[in-house]
Amino acid sequence: MQFLAMAASGDVSNRLFRIDPIVDEKVDAAANAPAVRKLANTMLVDLILSFDDDDVALHVGTTLMGFSFSQAKAAKQLVTAVSRRWMAMSTPVLDEFDELIKTRPSDEPAFQTFLTRHPQLLDPLAHEVWPQPNLFGYREPDFIVKRADGTYMVVEIECPSKTLVTAGGQISASVTHAEQQVADYRRNLVRKYPDIRLHMPDFQEPDCLVVIGLERDLNSNQLQVLHDANQSGNHLRIVGFDWLLERGRTIAANVVQHGVEVSDLRVV
Repeated sequence: MQFLAMAASGDVSNRLFRIDPIVDEKVDAAANAPAVRKLANTMLVDLILSFDDDDVALHVGTTLMGFSFSQAKAAKQLVTAVSRRWMAMSTPVLDEFDELIKTRPSDEPAFQTFLTRHPQLLDPLAHEVWPQPNLFGYREPDFIVKRADGTYMVVEIECPSKTLVTAGGQISASVTHAEQQVADYRRNLVRKYPDIRLHMPDFQEPDCLVVIGLERDLNSNQLQVLHDANQSGNHLRIVGFDWLLERGRTIAANVVQHGVEVSDLRVV
């Protein structure tokens, strides 16, 4: 990890290992090449994403302690790479979620527990999450999510084994029931607006998310039905559990490959 951070910063001159002056000079020169720095940064972020959540601090802390004062650029590169982890789920978490979908598709409590531990799967901007909050004795939603931008979302989860769209091209009864539940939760929150703001600062009318079934099981016509339902929904989106998984993988892949890219574009 230490060498990858140094290589990503473009300065490996202070590395501990040396071979001979000629080889060392070539290594130092190669480390300044943009392609090498980009590859090293990709490998560094990928390595950090591969650690379990409990192990990240240990590995990163040990590496940072190994840097000398003259390696500030490498230390900064490592801290930047670690910060990207907050934008993405780690590889072990995504793999565990995939395994849960495959092996326990009907176990809704297991998904409630897993998403409570890893709420960024529900929304990458999740800042604060209330699992199954008690709302004045009213039926409780599975989650209320406050995003980093201050917006809110009410989430109703079912399980992957349930049907999203019927063979006849209709939104399933399970989805309709979940839609009604999350809409009821939303209406109750809005009705109790002054009281809710005492417990949820800056609360505003929330979006709604229903997570049910698997989108990969749908054919093209069924996917179109789901798309149309989401287009017509008011503050409501319906997604499969595999959609959450694939979004998490996409974010992780983009975080590994890129920083924030700024590009010129002109369309005539």
